[in-house]
Amino acid sequence: MDPKYSNMPGSILSYQQKAPVKLLCEIDLKKLFPASAPKERDRFDKKWNDFLKSDPCNKEIFELKESEKSNPREYFILWYKRQIKKQLKIRIPRYDKRIGVEANDFRISDLGHRWASCGRNGVISFNWRSIMAPIWVFDYILVHEMVHLIERRHSKRFWGLVSRVIPDYEEHALWLNENGADMDL
Repeated sequence: MDPKYSNMPGSILSYQQKAPVKLLCEIDLKKLFPASAPKERDRFDKKWNDFLKSDPCNKEIFELKESEKSNPREYFILWYKRQIKKQLKIRIPRYDKRIGVEANDFRISDLGHRWASCGRNGVISFNWRSIMAPIWVFDYILVHEMVHLIERRHSKRFWGLVSRVIPDYEEHALWLNENGADMDL
């Protein structure tokens, strides 16, 4: 394998628990990004590497089939959506009783620049990009939206409820403000 591609997203991402992440690349990123966009290619590579470093033991096998290589972004997004679903199943039970809500209905989609939203019907929608954040930031996004099931507005009561669960929530929000724009493919 060409060493310059050894850390780039590719056809197979594999891991074994407590073992280092191994990334084998069969996709030439030069084909994903036009020659006029080297900055975008480098930015994507940096974000992908940051994502892998954030929680490498929490990854699963990711493989692009030959037929999927023509539109890899679509398949990366589907993979991220699956990661959110897995994390929500694990993380909602950590917070629902502490907050005093049941978060049973959620959706995952492209919400543009919003990380998540809570509809009046109690459905929490997550931006597929939110899982690219470190897990402690993802938890803040989750708790923030779960608290909206109790308090719709960002009132003093709202922030009090958030701080009961995540006392340093301001640090998490600051991380999103400073790094959120980079969380994209």
